[in-house]
Amino acid sequence: MRPMTLCVVCAGLLGCGNQVTASHPTPPQMLEGSWRLVTAYYAPDPRTLNLSETALTVTGSGTAIGPNGTVPVSVTGNQVGLTVTLVFSYANGTARYTATFQTGTQLAGRAVYDSALGGMTDSLTYTQ
Repeated sequence: MRPMTLCVVCAGLLGCGNQVTASHPTPPQMLEGSWRLVTAYYAPDPRTLNLSETALTVTGSGTAIGPNGTVPVSVTGNQVGLTVTLVFSYANGTARYTATFQTGTQLAGRAVYDSALGGMTDSLTYTQ
């Protein structure tokens, strides 16, 4: 009878462990620091991002390619869990970038540019 009781107790404890893991996903990564675009397809894709994070609010700056060289990009956004939403603001338009952490040092997602910047959509991956 004892082996059966022990098996039931162990199974119960293992089940609790899985529930705790499922309800507490991997802790969010920090965006703080410099990020580099892996592959650029369009000129307004920010090549670099220098980000700061306070609580879940993200601010920063970056650079993209313009008609006469590099152009500044202002960055604002937030992070909820492993999902990051950033707005890239240029002198003549904006893009919304929604991404998730692939690893602690890689962020991948999609940028949607407004009509002033061509109205395109692009997949962007950044590494830290």
